[in-house]
Amino acid sequence: MAIAHLPSVKTAIVSVIGNFDSPTVSTARQARQAVMILPSILIVDDEPNNFDVVEALLGDHNYELNYAANGEDAIASLDVYHPDLILLDVMMPGLDGVQVCQKIKAMEQWQAVPIIMVTAVSTKEDLSYCLQTGADDFISKLINALELRARVGSMLRIKRQYDALQTASNVRKPWKPKELSCCRAAISNWSKKSKTVPWP
Repeated sequence: MAIAHLPSVKTAIVSVIGNFDSPTVSTARQARQAVMILPSILIVDDEPNNFDVVEALLGDHNYELNYAANGEDAIASLDVYHPDLILLDVMMPGLDGVQVCQKIKAMEQWQAVPIIMVTAVSTKEDLSYCLQTGADDFISKLINALELRARVGSMLRIKRQYDALQTASNVRKPWKPKELSCCRAAISNWSKKSKTVPWP
């Protein structure tokens, strides 16, 4: 007599608690990690030609490049693109880069996303102000290819390290009562079924 095939305990648990969403990791980010989608970079600039320049410099470096033409569109697109890095022009009509940076850094969900300010200013005071408003780095509008790639790579490496720490922290978190109850129910149900399996 054939032995009936029962799901493993792990499969039973996952089938029950698989629909619980992580409170700190977005569904889009989980999906990207699962299928190894390229790092997402949001480029914010009111001059489309500047996006073309950045695309030419980074297009062959396995990045997903997205574009927003102003600060308002950039903020609205965060939930769409889920950027791992933002290249943000300082001088823009409407909300300027500094204001956009402040608004993004004020949102808990996006605080950890590195922002590189792309600026035509060169005084130490202006650059210091950009960093004080929450920017993580800056680069001149007279973009040097090697410098851009180095700074982008550095910021993305920091972001990956942060995400890894967050993932490890979530794994160590105790289950919520509802999750624990569902898990126990799944194990109990599996145990009852296993006792009824006919053996040869």
